[in-house]
Amino acid sequence: MARQSTKERIVDVAIALFNERGTAAVSTNHIAESAGISPGNLYYHFRNKEEIILHAYERALRAYDEVWDRAGATPASPGMVLRLLEETFDAQWEFRFFQRELPWLVQASESIRERYRDVQRRRLAYYRSL
Repeated sequence: MARQSTKERIVDVAIALFNERGTAAVSTNHIAESAGISPGNLYYHFRNKEEIILHAYERALRAYDEVWDRAGATPASPGMVLRLLEETFDAQWEFRFFQRELPWLVQASESIRERYRDVQRRRLAYYRSL
């Protein structure tokens, strides 16, 4: 098994802390300490907390896309719908701080706002094409 990169470990730790405490209550120093690295090492990988949140957002989007891509490749059935719901709820739980804070994060961060708008435009175009 490949060893997890420091960058991915930082994001894992940040997600856990954000889920537990919320993004406003967690600093980069908290993340570094929980990851067992120095703040300087954290800043080698990320310029600031916003970049960490954006990386977590990209990971959440990939998780949702994977769930829905698998569902689209499976013939529709009650079992498939149930699996889709369960996997969607699992992804929501894994990134639950976004369920709670995404409106605030979109408002507070230009980079998150732009990525959010891009995703919404892409998904809207997809649904209109169906």
